[in-house]
Amino acid sequence: MHEFQYKLFEIFRLKRREIARRDNIPYLQVFRDRTLEDLATHLPKTREEFRQIWGIDEERTEWYADDFLPIIRQYCRENELVPLQQVAEVSAFGNNPPAVVPVAEEQYANPSKYAPRLYELLRVERNRIAEERGINAFQVFWNRTLKQMAVYLPQTRNEFLNIDRIGPWKTERYADRFLPIIRDFCRENDISYDRVEPSLRELLDWLRS
Repeated sequence: MHEFQYKLFEIFRLKRREIARRDNIPYLQVFRDRTLEDLATHLPKTREEFRQIWGIDEERTEWYADDFLPIIRQYCRENELVPLQQVAEVSAFGNNPPAVVPVAEEQYANPSKYAPRLYELLRVERNRIAEERGINAFQVFWNRTLKQMAVYLPQTRNEFLNIDRIGPWKTERYADRFLPIIRDFCRENDISYDRVEPSLRELLDWLRS
């Protein structure tokens, strides 16, 4: 067993949201955080190992193994957590795993650069709402919730609802105030979900601050 890989866990969270969007289901129907934490700790390389993770049964192995196992194998190679040869041997694709094609960094929108700028726009709107309603800013949204909006870029009410500490009541009351800000920011800066590169330690430190 390896130490818990924070960076990999955050990559898994983004992958889970991508799958939820793809399949049009709530993200918790994919995997709960505890399952992602176990994946980021045990680093399964085969379908059998994947099946042993908490919260994963045969059905979810069939549905999602091909989404998560390549991420784990690539992460292990890049971080030298296991020998490259060993990773290839245990690959679900046998002795001929698909090549990992490096992508030029400039093709990605770097959250550590754009997220703080979007966060400030969201924070200003949050404070404006608090002033309008005569309540404390944290009663609208905590700073951490705004930071998650700035990273995960919700575009719909359903995606907005999936952000931590946002329930149906706050979605109904505030989604129409915050979603246009996020959409406009993404459009003006040519940012789409597919162009976000989440594997940045500095971004994780910022999210936890």
